[in-house]
Amino acid sequence: MRRSGICGRAGIAVTAAVCGLAAIAVIGAVALAPRPAAATSQYAQQTGLPCRQCHVSPAGGSGLNPFGQRFKANQRNVR
Repeated sequence: MRRSGICGRAGIAVTAAVCGLAAIAVIGAVALAPRPAAATSQYAQQTGLPCRQCHVSPAGGSGLNPFGQRFKANQRNVR
């Protein structure tokens, strides 16, 4: 006697759909995972000085210190 239900053909289709959605979720998570920033500020490119020269945080990316604010203001005037 043959049983239907989760073990039948419908179960295979559901399993395949769940596996497909799981694969899409994993691929999406890998594609959208945060990566280290590779950007370099204009000042660092021009002078080779570290980010802390202009930023409050030594790693950069935070607010500007007074030196960084002056540099930013001067760059607007140059363009």
